[in-house]
Amino acid sequence: MINRQLWLTTALVLASGLMAQGASVSCGQHSFAYYAASEGLCSVGDIGIFNFELFTLDTFNSPTPADYGLLSTIMITPTWNSTTGAATILINGFTDFAVDAAHTAAWRVHFSVDPPPIIRGDDVGLDPPFGAVFGYQTMCPEVPAFCEVPAYQTFGLTTNAHFSFDPPVAALDLFTTVRLNPNQDTASGFDGLVFTIDTAPEPATWFALAPLTWVLWRNRRRSRKI
Repeated sequence: MINRQLWLTTALVLASGLMAQGASVSCGQHSFAYYAASEGLCSVGDIGIFNFELFTLDTFNSPTPADYGLLSTIMITPTWNSTTGAATILINGFTDFAVDAAHTAAWRVHFSVDPPPIIRGDDVGLDPPFGAVFGYQTMCPEVPAFCEVPAYQTFGLTTNAHFSFDPPVAALDLFTTVRLNPNQDTASGFDGLVFTIDTAPEPATWFALAPLTWVLWRNRRRSRKI
């Protein structure tokens, strides 16, 4: 009887965790203007994203806040994978801003991540690029961001920028820059940026399950000896 109760309790704890992970995403596909104007947290599965900003850059990388026309053209689509514990944030709509061989153009995207669980990885790549595209991401494991020496990685046509955190971190502040045709010698373009935020299991969940797991293991050993 005790074993059945313990198994039921464990099953309920596990089921509640799976239900939480599989809950529907509370924020969907909206324009960048929508997210930039929102002061709240967009909850994507186990994480929250906020502080969305978009800038255009001149040839010297000096930023200018994007106007409403650009903000309303670019779309943000967050999704959650409950199996892998990862959030994907697609920021797309740059197709119409491709450049020819005589020009260059650049944008900078900023947003913050502040979830209840801890983060073990961040990845960003282009979808789909062509020509000559150079990107880089600076990352700060704090929100709001203040980094004396921020982490920095580049990405491009066939490579992603990827950060792994050991130990995992509690928050991120991400600045991602993409420049088309930096050498001004080829037509270039892309449609979107794909961010993947990989989370680790919440420590509280494992601490809650640990006593039950130990009791079940002990009782199974005793039952085998009978």
